[in-house]
Amino acid sequence: MSVETVTETLENILDDLGFGGDIEASVLISKDGLLMASGKTNGFNPDTFAAFSASIQNVAESSSSKLNRGVVNRTIVETKENKIITESVDSNSLLVVVAKNRAKLGLILFRLSKATSKIKEAL
Repeated sequence: MSVETVTETLENILDDLGFGGDIEASVLISKDGLLMASGKTNGFNPDTFAAFSASIQNVAESSSSKLNRGVVNRTIVETKENKIITESVDSNSLLVVVAKNRAKLGLILFRLSKATSKIKEAL
């Protein structure tokens, strides 16, 4: 598969996550904070969103390590209006979404799990 085709496949997976309206933004990033693919971003700058999301994950991993609590698979930051959810895809990449607070967390996590499996296949 060509790089362009892989990128298009990843972007389609991310766009599908936004279908239904509860997910406002979605990106696939490296753990270093580099943007790999972007779905809808709802006005967010994708590169900035990627960098901040990686920072959230890095703080969570550092804290977990210092507390001897194992590998971080997911982080969830809840604000007054949204949930920012970071999910590990593999040892080098993260799937990050911003979901509306009204969204059912279980359904969002299920959709993230399905998307993560598709991303692994595409990579």
